[in-house]
Amino acid sequence: MSRIIYDSMYLVGKPTSIELGCIRFQAIYQWALHGGADNPDKDYTQPNEYWYRWNARRMVDLGETLVWLDLESWPASETDPVLAERYMQNKLTTIEIMNDEAPGIQWMFYNWSVSNRLIPSQWDTEEARAAWEQHNEQYCLPVLSAQDAIFQDVYLTPWFSDTRWQEIARERMQEALRLVPGKPFYSVLRFRMSHGGFVEDEPWVTPEKMRMALDYLTSLGVDGIMLWSRPSGHYPPGEAPTWDAPEMQALWAVIDEWRTAFDWDELITDTVDDRLVDEPGPTAKEIFSQYELPAGPFEYNADCWADDFDLTGVSLYHTGGNAWSGGTLVSPRHMVFAYHLPVDVGSEFLFVARDGTPVWRTMIAKQRACCLEPPGYPGPQYWDDVMVGYLDADVPESIAHYKVLPVDFADYLTIDLSFPRLPVLFTSRNRKALVYEAVDAGTGVAAFFSTSQPGVGTLRYDYNEDFISGDSGKPMLMVFDEDELVVLNTLLFGAGGVGPFTTLRIDDINDAMAAVDSGGTGYQLTLFDFEGFLDGLLESSSSFSVLSTSSFSSLSTSSSSSLSSFSSPSSSSPSSSSPSSFSRSESSQSQVSSSSSSISSSLSSISTSSVSSSSSSASYNPSVYIPLLGAPGGSR
Repeated sequence: MSRIIYDSMYLVGKPTSIELGCIRFQAIYQWALHGGADNPDKDYTQPNEYWYRWNARRMVDLGETLVWLDLESWPASETDPVLAERYMQNKLTTIEIMNDEAPGIQWMFYNWSVSNRLIPSQWDTEEARAAWEQHNEQYCLPVLSAQDAIFQDVYLTPWFSDTRWQEIARERMQEALRLVPGKPFYSVLRFRMSHGGFVEDEPWVTPEKMRMALDYLTSLGVDGIMLWSRPSGHYPPGEAPTWDAPEMQALWAVIDEWRTAFDWDELITDTVDDRLVDEPGPTAKEIFSQYELPAGPFEYNADCWADDFDLTGVSLYHTGGNAWSGGTLVSPRHMVFAYHLPVDVGSEFLFVARDGTPVWRTMIAKQRACCLEPPGYPGPQYWDDVMVGYLDADVPESIAHYKVLPVDFADYLTIDLSFPRLPVLFTSRNRKALVYEAVDAGTGVAAFFSTSQPGVGTLRYDYNEDFISGDSGKPMLMVFDEDELVVLNTLLFGAGGVGPFTTLRIDDINDAMAAVDSGGTGYQLTLFDFEGFLDGLLESSSSFSVLSTSSFSSLSTSSSSSLSSFSSPSSSSPSSSSPSSFSRSESSQSQVSSSSSSISSSLSSISTSSVSSSSSSASYNPSVYIPLLGAPGGSR
């Protein structure tokens, strides 16, 4: 999963989502969806199209992309078949209205994944489980299918042990994804223990329990963690929790540590495994759909599972002896290949850009990268089987060159015989992209990087083949994303795959690169930067759905409380022409008269200057939308 925090926390004095490095998500409560907290005519028995559309447009106006609809009067766990059917239809109508009014927003229902009335571990019979699944299929599946994502609260509670809580979280997630596989799944946590009583009696979640929950949800593979807390109206005056509370700071320290403890093994696994399918097609491993030597045409195969990986820096042909041995670029002018499969100086190497353009370069020098024996000593080939080749000119930017892992790679990656194993990509002499598994990164200067074939019957097995003569020197690549591949070894021999580990030969390879660098390029190996890559990944992830701080205005405590006192049209009478008004602060009021003008023009008539801009006031919960305008009269 991505260790991304989605923020819907109400805490007095809390920094903005952007300042915390989180992604905002918006919550609209059912009272707001039915005309406002003080509307005496709220009717929760059916959808209110007028107010739904009004709220949807308000979310568009705020620039929201991820919104949670809290319609708790229509629970997924309803067992009365008449009511369950009605609630399901209400939800389907709701999502249809919201999608019609604001199709660019990702809409989710609060706690509508599967029935939480019972869970499988409570049952003694298969009949009980079957009844639960039937209920979910009949009443929950249609709503899950209509939603853009699944949103499931997994609040920590004093009622359950950690083991019991984990069972509940796992079973609900598995059942939801059984019904709608592939949907994004978000889990929601709170800072307070949920016990169904008065909020002031709810104890804080301990840091240990929060870390347990985060780690377990990570292991389940959820797509994100949503942090939510009750709005201030749920607390007695003056008792709303504050950001600087010691309990909150202890919890945030745990959360911050969790999200920065990035799971690199999972990233690499998902980057490969998410591209594999059951029963792959006959050309799923073929890198090229056309490869006509010497002049082309050349075309990458769109049906290849690895087609979006940048393999342009792997040469699969040259004009010298052992023509299919090729080489792999580690700089714009240097490449590595196998010493034991000789390639003559003067050989021309073929690289193919993504658009099919062939790029030929001549190898004008080569140097063995020796880690044990002095240069020129024939020695045992299996220790010093890395050859560095030097080309007559830099390749263009359309051709990639690859990095190597730094020596502290073990601080980030798990490479051993245990399961699960990290997948690696091998490019064979017959131009196939094959999947192997990393089993040993060795130790010492003479260490090998070893791989094995995936187990029979596994998904990866269908994307593997035995090594063949001529595969020697081809690279094992670890893939972090489409454009970030690192060279692990150049193949020495089969038996699962063994080759000199480039990371433990960095100095020797750099020395060889310098020795042949007649053009004075100064190129050396580039090390993969784990921390730099993660910073870029989190930066790109956080840009999704995050609004600028100017999208919101902080309201004083008094203005926040006054928002709930506005008057609005009757939910049952949207054509009412009586004026609506509200107070946004004690010192400023705005009047919205009834008219036939559009909602958007009414919204633009409210000056942001009427809202307190004090940065120190944070009593307004930006994640909870309280209608700021009484809707003008007139039906749509």
